[in-house]
Amino acid sequence: MSGTLAGSFALALDTRASGGSLQYTGAISANAESCCDRLSLATILESLENIGRNGITNVTRTGLTFDGRTGYEWTVTFAAGLSD
Repeated sequence: MSGTLAGSFALALDTRASGGSLQYTGAISANAESCCDRLSLATILESLENIGRNGITNVTRTGLTFDGRTGYEWTVTFAAGLSD
């Protein structure tokens, strides 16, 4: 099977154990860029109150193919202050 990548996903980040909060993203496009525009994964995550503008140091997006289908994997590196 093959086809055009479509759809969306959402994420939650729970920092309540370290005094933070539980925050949810809205829908994130399945083909979202890693950074640098308003719909990128980095921008969406930085808009969460428990991450903030300086809470992410890097986001990368890698293309994957599995069983004839293409998708993406994102790797997010959080700032040291979020490691608790």
